[in-house]
Amino acid sequence: MTSIRYWLKCPFLCDLHKGQEVIFIFCKFDTELIQIIRRIPGSKWSQSRRAWYVLDREQLRVHFQIPKKQYEPDSLDDISAGNARQLERFMEQIKLQGYSPHTLRTYTSEFRVFLRDLKHRPVQEITYEQLRLYFVYLIDKKDWVKIGFIVESMHSSFISSRFCYGSVLV
Repeated sequence: MTSIRYWLKCPFLCDLHKGQEVIFIFCKFDTELIQIIRRIPGSKWSQSRRAWYVLDREQLRVHFQIPKKQYEPDSLDDISAGNARQLERFMEQIKLQGYSPHTLRTYTSEFRVFLRDLKHRPVQEITYEQLRLYFVYLIDKKDWVKIGFIVESMHSSFISSRFCYGSVLV
């Protein structure tokens, strides 16, 4: 494969896309880098996500230096029973408001991450200030600002939280 120096320019996001687990590769337009990405078997461009993606495979995770999967996307093992009920309610509310299946998957995925980070603390008890600090933590943790991108996942995190606190927990 390719030198790691190319991948230092690119933030990655592991997510679901068209029903498959994929690794999104976000990069600024660079013809040399795009040619390298195109040589990866199965690489495709997602117009909706405005990023390249490949199927999530262990070999690519090692090459891109992405940590191994820590949990299954649909697992509720790390979420308290009370928060699992809030997750179900969250998903029902998205469906009732007529959002697309893609939006349901994206918002639910981001909300699950938030609930996992809360551990056993009830989501209803989180204040606006605590939520704000959580997003600061995410920005610092992901190092998105230093790499010059606000990854779509960050935007989705904000939107899913706004939806939760505006529509579900009222």
